[in-house]
Amino acid sequence: MAPLDGKYTIVLLHGKAHAGKDTTAAIIADYEAQAGRLIQTFAFADALKNLTLRVLAMFFAAQLTRAELDEIKNANGTIRPLLRPSVAVLPCALMVAQYAVLTACDVPPLVALGCAILTVATPLCVVLGSLAINARSLLQDLGTTLRTHLYTDIFAHTALMRTRDAGDVLVVFTDCRYDNEVEYIANNSPDARILFVHLTRSEKPSTTLDAKQAAHSSEKPINFGSLTLPHGNVDHVSIANDGTLADLSRAVRLVLEQVN
Repeated sequence: MAPLDGKYTIVLLHGKAHAGKDTTAAIIADYEAQAGRLIQTFAFADALKNLTLRVLAMFFAAQLTRAELDEIKNANGTIRPLLRPSVAVLPCALMVAQYAVLTACDVPPLVALGCAILTVATPLCVVLGSLAINARSLLQDLGTTLRTHLYTDIFAHTALMRTRDAGDVLVVFTDCRYDNEVEYIANNSPDARILFVHLTRSEKPSTTLDAKQAAHSSEKPINFGSLTLPHGNVDHVSIANDGTLADLSRAVRLVLEQVN
């Protein structure tokens, strides 16, 4: 991706949950549009979210859209899926088998049927009743598993490949969370000018993460000074999002005016 008139070609937005990354991306898009420049947004978690939707559709009757998954995740809500009919075949087979055994033991048919239903359906209902999957935790756990056991840079690589067809536009990554994501993008885009924006927010958001979610590696701040960036093509700025939307907009626009 060639530099555009000396301006930044890639922006990486970093910050904890609810720090204002998506809002900042929208502000950047508006700023660039006024200057007659197009942007295209990407997320490192795009592939992870698409995979999660496929998993939910494969094993459960959960036909969620990306927008619905994002809404549930941002609200730290849960998904309550039902088992797909194909998955429910085993309990039904067990029920039939138990009924056959009881009737073979001279238990009256109606009594045998009732016992079979209660024996199998009761624990099944307990399992389904407790099957509340927290969307954010599911994404965190699945992402960690893939990064650990498949390929550390799997999401950075996939995201960068998607930008290859973006053309001469400003590319904005809305969810930079790991050191290796910054390093991978920078080291595989040596001709790009990259701006790393660290968003902080001291105000407690309305939707909080639980202790396990907050302690997850994806919520840890990136230490920019410790990154390995041999091409020297990344600049770093911090923006405190502790005021109103108008305050954040002014801060982001000021940064863009200064760096461009």
